[in-house]
Amino acid sequence: MTRTGALSGDILVVGPAWVGDMVMAQSLFKTLRRRHPQRRIGVLAPPATLPLLAFMPEVAATVALSAAHGALALAKRRAAARGLRAAGYGWAIVLPRSWKSALVPFWAGIARRTGYLGEARWGLLNDVRRPGATTARRTMARFVALALTPDESAETPAPHLVLPHAAATDSLAALGLAAPDSPVLALCPGADYGPAKRWPVEHFADL
Repeated sequence: MTRTGALSGDILVVGPAWVGDMVMAQSLFKTLRRRHPQRRIGVLAPPATLPLLAFMPEVAATVALSAAHGALALAKRRAAARGLRAAGYGWAIVLPRSWKSALVPFWAGIARRTGYLGEARWGLLNDVRRPGATTARRTMARFVALALTPDESAETPAPHLVLPHAAATDSLAALGLAAPDSPVLALCPGADYGPAKRWPVEHFADL
């Protein structure tokens, strides 16, 4: 069942628990800001990814979900839902595909709840999507597609975190490094899920 009627109220995004996925979620935030400039975007996120939202100017409000990764934590999810009931959200977009990730917007009574089918979430979601042939290949495109009607397409804007100068100097100080006089490149070559989430070896060689 898909509902694509008029949207009212602000927009809540249930964000990912993985750092890389949260960075890619900024493509969705940019698309929502562009298409719904009058609506505030709030993001529900766990402690591991919540700090990244401070560097995304599209996000107007953040809601912490203190549940450990993979934990059902029903009491904490109910508490988060109670806090959201009066916040004025009319549309929720659920990025994780787990059953439990759709509970908070359902319990919060948010009228429109969009997400991919995932773990049999009929009822918890009332705007259920399946990724198309194009969006299935790229996480950013899959996220952006949730901001559109099922028959629409749109470009996928690249993430671009906006860091204040103090964030860089604080990080250098924490690492015991002096301020550089040339550009600094930071690489994180590992990935929990292997090559699919890892920069190709030839790219490192080219760099």
